[in-house]
Amino acid sequence: MWYTYYYWKLKRCLYGAEETSEQLIKDGVDVVAYLNFDEVLYVDSEQEEEKRITILHESPSSVGYHESLYLAELFEAFMKKSGIDIVTPIQDTVTDSCYTEFWLRGIPAIHIMSGHSYPTEDYENDSVLNPNFNIDQALLLGKAASALGVYLALQGNGEQSGMHIEGEFSALETRQCDIVMSLNQKPVVWGPKCDTNFSIEIRNSTNLLLSRTILNGTSFSFECDHPAGIGPLSMSISNLANESGCIQVNLNYTSDTDGNQILDADQYTWSDPDPPLDWDKDGLYDFIEHEIGTDIFVRDTDSDGINYFREYTNELNPLRDDMLEDKDGDGLSNLRELTLGTHPARTDSDQDTLPDFWEVTFGTDPLVNDTALDDDGDSLTNLEEYLYGADPKRADGDFDGLSDSYEIMIGTNPLNSDSDNDGLRDNFEIIEELNPLFPDYDVDLASDGPDHNPRINTLIVIGLFASVSILLGSIILWRRLN
Repeated sequence: MWYTYYYWKLKRCLYGAEETSEQLIKDGVDVVAYLNFDEVLYVDSEQEEEKRITILHESPSSVGYHESLYLAELFEAFMKKSGIDIVTPIQDTVTDSCYTEFWLRGIPAIHIMSGHSYPTEDYENDSVLNPNFNIDQALLLGKAASALGVYLALQGNGEQSGMHIEGEFSALETRQCDIVMSLNQKPVVWGPKCDTNFSIEIRNSTNLLLSRTILNGTSFSFECDHPAGIGPLSMSISNLANESGCIQVNLNYTSDTDGNQILDADQYTWSDPDPPLDWDKDGLYDFIEHEIGTDIFVRDTDSDGINYFREYTNELNPLRDDMLEDKDGDGLSNLRELTLGTHPARTDSDQDTLPDFWEVTFGTDPLVNDTALDDDGDSLTNLEEYLYGADPKRADGDFDGLSDSYEIMIGTNPLNSDSDNDGLRDNFEIIEELNPLFPDYDVDLASDGPDHNPRINTLIVIGLFASVSILLGSIILWRRLN
């Protein structure tokens, strides 16, 4: 049984494979490669040498950042590099073991085990107390597992790898750069023209791979004198002059784990992370954050209270606090639209021809196409109410006693109880047989409201009385004269 200890708030828990795999997923671990060792140290005299160790892996079509077949072949290659060929990858899809718990959750895993079988009662033979315990084999397996971990962590893309150093060195300054090699090869160092009196030296933990080499100011390219081996590697660059100088150095090494002159990237294939990596768990994948320039480790760099994912998907600027702005110019701030669920970059989020601002103002749903609804039962659809300037939630939007549909029919304003602004409500003018669209029904220069007799033209009456008086006076004067 494989297990691990998990510490959290001073509580100690013992987990099995199922609980551990679920915990890794729950904790948001993005890339996991699980290697399970079982019954690998006991040696049976009747065991075939080339099948001493088997690696059980899942079908190549499995999902995961690194397929289990890829892990198995890489482990086999590292064992061959150690000098013995005792590992055989075998596809296994039926075994019920702890590593299958990882397979079930889409986590690549391999089961490294003995290539022979023996009765259950002999399991205790697989221990350090057994005189047949194979210490050399144990060290080789541990070395291969460590190399595989380093490889996946540092150059798991299988491409040509390298390190680039460029800059100005002060007088007599020395800088050291450290990397980890995952296979035995001779690294190549090269660079363009540099200032004179620079030196380079490369060594691993035990040997000098490239003795101190003085650069004469021209371009350079040379291979190390000895293979680097698997493990740490250091490169020292020194400015030997009493004045500052500039240099550019590149160190290249090949990802060819099995040494067959084929890049691992060409020989092994694996899928991209599924789902893609998202370090800060803001819902916006890292590769998108790289494209737009946001920080993959911070959810809200512009400190506007909205994470990158919501800003990006709503076409806002995740690098600037623009929450109080109005990107689409519809009268609703970006923050208000995000709160409502509408799109801050679109004036009509549900594309039903009813603008967001109008729907929010009158209480219709800006996220659902509701143009054909008649919420107030006045025989006008929401779209018609918008087009005619009516209230979709009230059958009589201006409370003047006339329904919106009737006002639209006669041409009055359904949101203004006094359409002609003459001081008389539309409903009253209809009852009194006045014109609700004309403020002076009798055209006497007095608005209907202040006019005591809005149906009688006062000027005409006065004119008539004046005309009669003048006519009578004229008749009387004419008779007297005659």
